[in-house]
Amino acid sequence: MSKLERESFVFYKSFFDQLEALSAEDAFPLYRAIARYGLLHEEPDLKGIQKVVFIGVRAQLEANWKRWENGCKGSDFGHKGGAPKGNRNARKTTPKQGQNNPKTTPNENDNVNENVNEKGGTGETDVSRQQRFTPPALEEVQRYVGEKGYRIDAQRFIDYYASNGWKVGKNPMRDWKAAVRNWQRRENTQSPIAESQKGEMQPKFFKFVQQSEKDTHSLRKSLKQP
Repeated sequence: MSKLERESFVFYKSFFDQLEALSAEDAFPLYRAIARYGLLHEEPDLKGIQKVVFIGVRAQLEANWKRWENGCKGSDFGHKGGAPKGNRNARKTTPKQGQNNPKTTPNENDNVNENVNEKGGTGETDVSRQQRFTPPALEEVQRYVGEKGYRIDAQRFIDYYASNGWKVGKNPMRDWKAAVRNWQRRENTQSPIAESQKGEMQPKFFKFVQQSEKDTHSLRKSLKQP
């Protein structure tokens, strides 16, 4: 846990949307947990659906913490009279013709846009793509399953992926709806096979019973003969 304390943090709309889907009893502890983590870097003690929602929120809060701490380190270098390696302020720029005294405004927001590559590029990184994923609430899965007409236990789906950190194989999940569809495909491929095998076994079983009855009847008849 960091020893530093922040004066503010960003509460994203995606956080709000997830909490709105919960009951007031479940949502209030999460509001408090998010605030204490965002300001004090304090790990909460949550369980059930509250823990599932916080796992997705925590990734973004932690990324913002690291950016803020890196900004504090850069500030320490400035007090000592130098700039850290790679800092844009250490680069010399020559103004182009027609530009007199160009001004640059430093970005004071400690929550940098997620699409900015940490190496200075503008492309997306694997980390930024992963940060955008938010585990669904139980109500969201139930609603999606109902819209698709699937016969899936939404709670079982939530429990399974929450237990393995919302990963598909060894990779972090990016689309939970795709995972629901794959779950349904597995259900479809397993159930028909079992039903077909059951259907094939029933006629064979009845034939066996009928033949056994005939054999028993013949045996009794033969025993009665002198």
